Amino acid sequence: MARGPQRALTPTQAKARFRVAAHRASLTGWTQEHPWSATLAAFVTGLTVGGVRRVGNRYSEWLFTLLPALFRYR
Repeated sequence: MARGPQRALTPTQAKARFRVAAHRASLTGWTQEHPWSATLAAFVTGLTVGGVRRVGNRYSEWLFTLLPALFRYR
């Protein structure tokens, strides 16, 4: 498949492409693109961690620490 000559992106276009790629690579981007898979993963993780008390306590502390970083773009 032959393509025509490619031209360089402007700085604004390059920044926009980079932001989109960074968002897709993040956990938030994946969660927004796969809501059912994310819900299932959260449910299974909750059941697994909830079954072991010590792990559950540490996991919940870690999760509460991480929550502001996960949802800072909202």
